[in-house]
Amino acid sequence: MALIRNKSQLIENGRNKQDRALREAVLCCIEAGITSVDPKSVLEYTLVLDGDLLRIKDKIFDLRSFNDIFVLGAGKASGAMAESVEHILSDRITCGTVNILQGTRSRYHTQKIDLVEASHPIPGESGVEGARRIMDIASQAGEEDLIIFILSGGGSALLPLPALGVSLAEKRVLTSSLLKSGQRLTR
Repeated sequence: MALIRNKSQLIENGRNKQDRALREAVLCCIEAGITSVDPKSVLEYTLVLDGDLLRIKDKIFDLRSFNDIFVLGAGKASGAMAESVEHILSDRITCGTVNILQGTRSRYHTQKIDLVEASHPIPGESGVEGARRIMDIASQAGEEDLIIFILSGGGSALLPLPALGVSLAEKRVLTSSLLKSGQRLTR
């Protein structure tokens, strides 16, 4: 899939051969930049499976030494990340739960990892429910299990689990106040 859909047209809009060559070079640089931060590309580079060995950056895990593998997480890019992890590990994953941005579930295809849509930037009840499910899985994991936790920006809103004595409503008010505090005053 082309990242820049009208790339050919943008190149052809150049005034001369040199202008078109420069446009092509710039657009290729833009595509390379986008690809370098794409969650799927990053994870497929960062997580490498070689037989029973999983390399995550400079760490190597022998998957034969784990009973179960769980994938947990949250964030605006976590749907794509979960899809990549599942593509890499496929049937080796026992199960997982990842809180993703509300309205994006249809973009991702996972079988073992449950994707829970949650609200952002103001946390909501679905995020709390997903966070509880994540905590349940994590608390049941033992020393012989592997948890892969994926986290991206937006995780604080998408993974809300207020501390004991703090209500979700209070957390929502605080989050809203914090968001507003960063806005400039206009006269």
